[in-house]
Amino acid sequence: MELRHIRYFKAVAELGTQLFIRSPHKVTLTEEGELFLQYASQILDLVHRSEEEVRERKEGLQGTLGCHNPQGTSSVYAGK
Repeated sequence: MELRHIRYFKAVAELGTQLFIRSPHKVTLTEEGELFLQYASQILDLVHRSEEEVRERKEGLQGTLGCHNPQGTSSVYAGK
């Protein structure tokens, strides 16, 4: 988790519930914090996936396409 994620948790304090518990040596999530983290992770994953998909569409299809032609069918598909 990055510092910006913790900032988001702080901003969400407007929900009126505690998302994590601070102690002198650690920070732990409450049940509500765990729930929020699950949703936040899904949102960040969707953002990442959408960025990738938009980038792929912009750049066009890339990669290698392999084709297998069973013996005996080449004359049919080759127009012979």
